[in-house]
Amino acid sequence: MILRSYPTQPEVPPFFGWRMVVLACLCVNIGAGFAFGTYSTFMSSMIREFSASRTLASAGLSVMVATMGLLGPVVGYTLRRWSIRATLGAGFILMSMGWGLISIAASAWQFTLSFGLLCGAASACLIVVPPMTLVNNWFIAKRGRASGVAMAMFTLMVLPPVVAASITAYGWRATALIISIICLLLTPLTIWVIDRPESVGQKPLGAGGPSESVLPATPSESTEAGAPMREPVFWVLMFCTGIFGGAAVAFMAHFIPFALEAGLTLKSASVLFSILGAAELAGGFAGGLVADRLGGARTYALTSFIQAIAWPCLLLTHQFWILALCVSLIGLCANSSVTVATTLFANFFGRAHFARVIGMFSLISTPFNFALPLLSGAVYDLSGSYRSVFVLNAALFVLLGTTFALAHRIEVSRRGASPKVVLVARC
Repeated sequence: MILRSYPTQPEVPPFFGWRMVVLACLCVNIGAGFAFGTYSTFMSSMIREFSASRTLASAGLSVMVATMGLLGPVVGYTLRRWSIRATLGAGFILMSMGWGLISIAASAWQFTLSFGLLCGAASACLIVVPPMTLVNNWFIAKRGRASGVAMAMFTLMVLPPVVAASITAYGWRATALIISIICLLLTPLTIWVIDRPESVGQKPLGAGGPSESVLPATPSESTEAGAPMREPVFWVLMFCTGIFGGAAVAFMAHFIPFALEAGLTLKSASVLFSILGAAELAGGFAGGLVADRLGGARTYALTSFIQAIAWPCLLLTHQFWILALCVSLIGLCANSSVTVATTLFANFFGRAHFARVIGMFSLISTPFNFALPLLSGAVYDLSGSYRSVFVLNAALFVLLGTTFALAHRIEVSRRGASPKVVLVARC
């Protein structure tokens, strides 16, 4: 008997992109959970121990948000020369240092600055720019879906009661130290982060298809470092997405006062706010799925027009189920912003420029998040009711929706263009 041997096909390694999505989701949840999700739980203990004013006690969160926003472009620029893995690792270390210093704080201002500066810098490294850049590097097809999974912030719902129970049982200083140790122990997980599929012989999901990005994954001599910022469409998109996100922050800030003014009890208003939070969690997934099918600009247009209808509908009746429906629609649309922006900016500016563009998005959205809640309060003070606030916001969403709808054709042309054509057009 003669045995013949046949050549075997080499084993194709599994696609690592979804593992990167899981790691990105972990980093986002650690950053958001131990920054946004726990600070208010510590406030009462800090006020009681240091006899701090409410203004000083709440300043930590404001400093943290400002630090995160200001460092967004810096982190985006750094990712062109430093790895995503190292940036995420630095984020875990900074978060550990911040909570470690909080555990030994001797005054309220030390508590505030430790949280605001170190945890703010850690959040800039963990929450938006590096994880979204990682997802963008690995996905062309299903990019929105992957971004939605990565931005699912479950810890915002889970950590507050857990941290509150720990403070009750062990005290706030011990709890801060526990958080510091947890962040430090999680740092080695970043070893499994692979910045780009090309570095392990793989391609982004959907590479070579009709939705492939117009620029390569790594910067080269043929791509200009500052090209996106020199285009008018860049600034139009930045301001429109910044206003979109700022309106969402304003709605969250003013919803409870509006509900109480409308005659609801505090309990009913809190239930509606919980519905808003659940809808926002679902909005990240939904926005990513829709953006995969419609594109970033058209998805922004759709969600803008939906909010243009939902905001005024809150004024028509005070029936709980109608208010819950409107609040759910607003939450679904509002929290889709980051996941939809990932698809929008990648289609417009390509993979090579994505880190810097999403970093600028983090910076430019900060003043809108700060100013629009204040402007809504000023309009209320002048008019005496929320009717003018909601109607003006509805008109603003009509304008945003129209602008995004007009931008859709540009997005389609850029997404379908070849790299050579786009580079020639920019020269």
